[in-house]
Amino acid sequence: MKKPTAFFTLICSILLISAQSDLSGDWSGFLKLTGFDLKLIYTIKKTGSNNPLLAYTSTLSVPQQNAKNIPIDKTLVDGKEILLNSYNLNAEFKGKIDDDGFIEGVFKQNGQTFPLKLVKTLDIKTIDRPQTPTSPYPYNIKEVSFYNRAGNIKFYGTVTSPIVKADSIIPTIILLSGSGSQDRDETLFDHKPFAVLADLLTRNGFAVLRVDDRGAGKTKCSPKLLNYTTSDLVDDAKSYMRFAMDSISRGKPIFIIGHSEGAHIAAVLAHQVPAEVKAIVSLAPPLVSGAEINSFQNKIAVQQFLNKKETKTFIVLHDSLIQLLIKQSQKLEKKTSKEEITQNILTKIENWQNLNSKRVVNRIKKKFKKLYKKEFQNYIPEIYGNIFFKGKWMMEFIQTEPFPIWSTLSPDALILNGEFDQQVPVELNQPKGEQLNKRENIEFRVVPNTNHLFQTTSNGSVAEYSNIEETLSPKVLEQIKEFVLKNQF
Repeated sequence: MKKPTAFFTLICSILLISAQSDLSGDWSGFLKLTGFDLKLIYTIKKTGSNNPLLAYTSTLSVPQQNAKNIPIDKTLVDGKEILLNSYNLNAEFKGKIDDDGFIEGVFKQNGQTFPLKLVKTLDIKTIDRPQTPTSPYPYNIKEVSFYNRAGNIKFYGTVTSPIVKADSIIPTIILLSGSGSQDRDETLFDHKPFAVLADLLTRNGFAVLRVDDRGAGKTKCSPKLLNYTTSDLVDDAKSYMRFAMDSISRGKPIFIIGHSEGAHIAAVLAHQVPAEVKAIVSLAPPLVSGAEINSFQNKIAVQQFLNKKETKTFIVLHDSLIQLLIKQSQKLEKKTSKEEITQNILTKIENWQNLNSKRVVNRIKKKFKKLYKKEFQNYIPEIYGNIFFKGKWMMEFIQTEPFPIWSTLSPDALILNGEFDQQVPVELNQPKGEQLNKRENIEFRVVPNTNHLFQTTSNGSVAEYSNIEETLSPKVLEQIKEFVLKNQF
């Protein structure tokens, strides 16, 4: 589910710096996300202009997400102070050039804060991806475009279809990607799982539609439309369905295959418009509340710098603050002010301090200050306050309760969960999955030795994603193929 912490997506950036010293070159650094490091690379070039607003041009690359040379609108440097502000992503980096030539600062996005240190270097390594399909293809490939219902987003995608007679009705499948704006292949770390999946399914007689999400690939949109929620993506998926039914399936119900957040959206579609959905395959959907998933992911994140006792103690505070944000958002009598939410957070911190070991609490505070360069009492209200006021997607996510949707679903559904998934963990999903297995139309399966991306692995660490050559486990591909073939008539 990418947006909380699953994947950090960088697209359509507008980067604002201020600069005078010569920063020409390639600057790279790592964001420490949940279970893995994400590499960002800024390539800065001097223009020769004496106007400080025009002195530099820049591009941004995120090699693990196959994002290369994204144009930067403005590049500014003011002495040693640097500001990078990405309005489209609600992201900001503030840094300072130190005496050793590094740019050290803090990166913020959607209420989350990460230390970021940039150094002059560039190392985009190409890793073999043997499952990615290559030409010649024994089927038709067509690029398509269509608008959403509001007419303010033009989606671009690819339809692959078997070579058949012109009047043939072909069973149709739509692929829905995971969290964040993803391209039609769901490209992550040079893996293209949707290209692999579309190739398999088309070779087995299905037409497959895969689409660039809003803000990804060729699907451009205004910056305000990139501040979306899962509900907005459900509406986008309905646009995909309308196009598919009008142009591909000839009005026949269609299959939906979704991954992570897309897996949840597949269930929502099957629940809301069951007559239009033939069946669904949900790959790693959350079956428990967003708050529970968020708590699990934050536990993994803080384990990188807190010991077991400290982690357990901090997560108690985290969970109480998340519940505070939920309750505050549900109040209808008046609008919540920043002062009010800050005071409520400080009260929660004070209560937490009084109920836990002073020694453990002090160790947690020191480690947070060392990592984030701010006092704990200032950092925590800022971060959780930003989630409340700026984290539109997150606020909807933590209040999501998916199980009632699944428990009343009418189309057939196959749910797959990787045994070693660290983002939508089996330990949370399996009890709900076993309940769903009692229903005739739903089957929940745990796929042994696979991670959140359904690669074969022995531990599921997110850090392994880019190093594993396999894009999708053959066992997973076979189960998906068997399910759709069985349900096509």
